[in-house]
Amino acid sequence: MTTLLSTYGLPLASALVAGALIGLEREWRGRAAGFRTHILVCLSSTLLMLASTSQGAWMFSVLPDQQVIADPTRMAHGVLTGIGFLCAGVIFRAGFSIHGLTTAASLWTVSALGILFGAGLFWLGWAGALLTLAVLAALKLISRSVPERTVVDIEVQ
Repeated sequence: MTTLLSTYGLPLASALVAGALIGLEREWRGRAAGFRTHILVCLSSTLLMLASTSQGAWMFSVLPDQQVIADPTRMAHGVLTGIGFLCAGVIFRAGFSIHGLTTAASLWTVSALGILFGAGLFWLGWAGALLTLAVLAALKLISRSVPERTVVDIEVQ
């Protein structure tokens, strides 16, 4: 029971909490992808990495005396590539202005965090989560103090 909890419970709980914290910041700012989306992205990335790193439990035989063995890094590459398509859905262009880049980057980041948790790299995952929160929250305050450039988009018909 303790092994199951440390093998699966700790990574899944870490994914839920890290995804929730980052998603809460996005939700608080009123972004398209918020609380639930960030949790689900982090959780699904963790689940897929756990499945990939636990391949001994689901290995199968294709031919007699041969086994298929998967490389967990291939799962990580597939997850991050797939998340790229999800992230593209939150980026919008209106005139000269582009919106959603930070939210897309935060979704990609929570996916990477989920992969780290699923691979058992908790310190690296939590360091990434805390740094991500610092970038999203603290650097927003700094960017507000920087003088703003106004861009006017005029369309003549």
